[in-house]
Amino acid sequence: MTHSRRPFHYHDLLRLQHCSEPQLDPAGQTVAWVRRWAAAEQNSYHAQVMLTTLATGSSRALTDGLGAVAQPHWSPDGPWLTFLAAPPEELVVQRMIVAASGGAPRPVATCAEADVPPAWWPAEPSAQHMPTFAVSDCIDPRFTQGVLVTQQPLDSGACANVHGAALPEPNAAWGLRDDQILLAATHATQQHVSVALLADQLHPGDLYVVAPAQTPQRVTTLNGALLRELLLASSLRLAYQCKERNYTGWVLPPPGYSAGQRYPIVLDCRGLPAMFQVEWQSYATHGYVVLHGRGQHGPLNRQEARALLDAASATHSFLDTTRLAILGGPHVVHEHGQQRHVHALIADCRHALLNPDDLNVAAARAPTLVLATSANYAGQQLYTRLQQNGIRAELVQVPITGHPLLPAIRPWHQVALLERSVRWLNT
Repeated sequence: MTHSRRPFHYHDLLRLQHCSEPQLDPAGQTVAWVRRWAAAEQNSYHAQVMLTTLATGSSRALTDGLGAVAQPHWSPDGPWLTFLAAPPEELVVQRMIVAASGGAPRPVATCAEADVPPAWWPAEPSAQHMPTFAVSDCIDPRFTQGVLVTQQPLDSGACANVHGAALPEPNAAWGLRDDQILLAATHATQQHVSVALLADQLHPGDLYVVAPAQTPQRVTTLNGALLRELLLASSLRLAYQCKERNYTGWVLPPPGYSAGQRYPIVLDCRGLPAMFQVEWQSYATHGYVVLHGRGQHGPLNRQEARALLDAASATHSFLDTTRLAILGGPHVVHEHGQQRHVHALIADCRHALLNPDDLNVAAARAPTLVLATSANYAGQQLYTRLQQNGIRAELVQVPITGHPLLPAIRPWHQVALLERSVRWLNT
């Protein structure tokens, strides 16, 4: 019996599983990795160390998955692994050791502050600036505490720096498809075995055995059941030029789109990797064509974004260039906010370090949604400047977990950011 697929929904974010930190054993036969998923009932995350046998693709859990884990490492002779562990709501990180054959992990050290990523602890937003969160049927109302949604003035604040991680370079000899992104890789040098964590625009990430001149062989199917349910939007590759330089962009039309119909556009200028992004799938599900690509220096500047838009509209007749929204970092306002054909902006300030003197919004006119976290005041600075200049704006600010081994933003808060973004585009 054939079952029809359904479009991606915000709540599917809560069902996604994530693979990270693969580590091959010295014999090149088993890979240890971290599996992470949302614990929706607690608005938190669980993670566990997994072991996958390359010859069979069989996987088993080495830890119980009731806390946060990271950085698995094999002993030089192979029978033991160490990893970092901490309960989801506690900050004490311990170095654990466990036999690869199984058994109860035991602590061997409590990590000093220098051994784990630093956490920055901001004060909670002032109660007088915490209006009631407009809860839709999409958001579990138990998990809206600490989420700030406002169109009222704010007090000024300070900035905090958040660092991102660069993707590793793929081995040119590996037979990766053009649309595959290498997220991590591990090698057993003496055995000439390599395992790569690969993602593409329809798959969040799985482990593959890779070798020169051979097709990568998948050994995990982490989100197979969920992906079989979903009717995802598929990307169309687009080659274009800007100032005599060649670029590759992507056009992501709505699932089941009609070539004879025209759709509004979301142009993402952040320069994110061309892989599975829940934001892009959410916008496409709600009837938007998503354009994205990488500029010469990462994010698309104004000229590169214009060249991508022109090339896409000349190639595909289903783009409605009169209904254009632009998504970018905090500088999206002075890069694109003064253009007459832009009907909405989304300024993603969740990972931005911003000098207030850089905020040139005097000529801006497009309504702007500002996405921010409580650990980074770039969003508050931008939002306040927009209000001072009489520009219609909304701030959506979520608290951070502050946990050294978990994602900064809790799962239901990620859902809230998605829901508010789509609502802003639709207004």
